[in-house]
Amino acid sequence: MTDSNPKVEIRDAKENIDWVLFGLGSAILLSVVLVIVLFPEWSTSSIDSLYQSLTSNFGTLYVYAAVLTLGFLVFIAVSQYGNVVLGESIKPAYSHFSWASMLFCAGIGASLIYWGATEWAFYYVEPPFGVEPRSEQAITWAVSYGIFHWGPVGWAFYCLPALALSCSYHVKKIPALRLSSACSAVLGDSVNKWPGRTIDLFFIVGVLGTAATGMGFGTSLVSSAINELTGIEDGIYLQTTIIILATGLIAFSVYKGLDKGIRVLSNLNASLALVFILFVFIVGPTRFILEMGTVALGNVTQNFITMLFWTDPLEQGDFVES
Repeated sequence: MTDSNPKVEIRDAKENIDWVLFGLGSAILLSVVLVIVLFPEWSTSSIDSLYQSLTSNFGTLYVYAAVLTLGFLVFIAVSQYGNVVLGESIKPAYSHFSWASMLFCAGIGASLIYWGATEWAFYYVEPPFGVEPRSEQAITWAVSYGIFHWGPVGWAFYCLPALALSCSYHVKKIPALRLSSACSAVLGDSVNKWPGRTIDLFFIVGVLGTAATGMGFGTSLVSSAINELTGIEDGIYLQTTIIILATGLIAFSVYKGLDKGIRVLSNLNASLALVFILFVFIVGPTRFILEMGTVALGNVTQNFITMLFWTDPLEQGDFVES
């Protein structure tokens, strides 16, 4: 193998930029941001209405999508296709810890921290299956749903596009990491035309939108913590400062590259998170953590299918009590 020239790789990457796709994606995101900034009350109302409509009308569809996705991935894993090697059989570029750190920090880090502290409280106050709120049984379901939502079902939605991209890149040797490239078997020659570009456009907007959601969760959490610890007012100025610092840190890590930037920060972030978890476990209540963790794992294992298919009839609009 010959050593690659970083300057040549950067030049080739710039030449391969789809400026039409970049411009359309930037214009859509800028338009959405401007509308939210200029019309905050109307935007809040519209987003809430859209959210309620989607969860009420398409909640069942989402459940079946999750079941089919998880089932398909399990089938791939246990079938003959599970033996297909994605990539060359060489020593991995990074350790398992580094890979896991980058996956968590770049994917669900901020959202996991936010919901890890609040999701259990929601299910404790409003438990499923008609369980009495704030009861001992509600506590069991509250600690169980965090494991369920951030377990196999949640990661299945990440694995499906990753599997498609990996197959197109490593197996079919398509030299592009675009989602449209993974659809080449269906799109054919239309991959590089408007059908393929439309897929890539939705993918870009979706990825940046979810990243912004994580940034929003993280900003709210950090600003609340700073307010609690220092007494600084939790307002637009503090949150803007946090966003600027976070954006600058992200930009710096990207500028330094995968080896010296993203990997280093991800490892540091994951190490601090593990230290925090260990501190909470040691300080306690250790026995309660062990007991409830065991109960939660057992409850999820025993009721996985029930939790997977259960939806609240009131939320789905099937009936309303008079």
